[in-house]
Amino acid sequence: MTRYAHKNSFLPVHLPIIFTYSERASSSALDEQFSVSRTTDNIGPRSTLCNHKKSSTLYVECSTAVSASLANVPGYASFSKRNEQRSLRFEQRYSSLNMNLFHTKNWTNNCSTLIYSCTRECGGWGDRQRGLESAFLLALITDRRFMIEMNFPCDVRTALQPNLYDWRLENVTVRVKNRSRLVLSTMYHQPDNLSTEFTYNISKKNCTESWSSYDDIILSSNMNYIYLALGNVVMKDNPVVKTLLDMMNQSNLTMDNLPLFFYGLSEISDIFEIFEIFDANISNI
Repeated sequence: MTRYAHKNSFLPVHLPIIFTYSERASSSALDEQFSVSRTTDNIGPRSTLCNHKKSSTLYVECSTAVSASLANVPGYASFSKRNEQRSLRFEQRYSSLNMNLFHTKNWTNNCSTLIYSCTRECGGWGDRQRGLESAFLLALITDRRFMIEMNFPCDVRTALQPNLYDWRLENVTVRVKNRSRLVLSTMYHQPDNLSTEFTYNISKKNCTESWSSYDDIILSSNMNYIYLALGNVVMKDNPVVKTLLDMMNQSNLTMDNLPLFFYGLSEISDIFEIFEIFDANISNI
């Protein structure tokens, strides 16, 4: 029997693979999954990170001094120990999940790319997660290097850094001449027919073939297209699609059952606060 992915498939797995997160955020989410005792990790003092000219709300981050001596911060050692426990439980629960599928390959500078772009209004952080997840999966399926260009209202790298997958745009030269580009957007400020066409292409056609003539795919979206991409019968024999569906059965392909496999990011003390402020900045622009 053909297995189709649930519409919320892989959301918690992919983002932690792409990003590193804060100690406190990961403690809350992962302990919920794995029943590990919680503590509040107070990383240290903060300094101004980013101030959008149209917003009175500031981004915040930990001081450089705290980052340099993070191992001495009370609670950090216990966080690291809990992460080891979570990793063990993760492996036990999903022993068939091949994490190597999500690692950065040895890409060349002239490789094909899929770039998630947010250089203007893209919604809040919750909306952007859906777009990021969809773009990352499409990059895996089409065998393109995934990168992120998100500088609105501030550079996303001030809050998040690569984890298993290096998505930083500056690591590959893509802004050069003689590279063909396809710009796709399903944002609310674009005509509806563009979103309809994109939805049809990823759910009914072979994107690997239809995008093969382009070096760079530039995608702006805040929608979840994962269930459409994995449920596309035309792509059922795609190596990545087949591997993902073979590794995990239908009942596990939900946000409720998949663990949030987060890692600590030393520079940020509370990712939830960061993106609450992020969303506040968006609403004030």
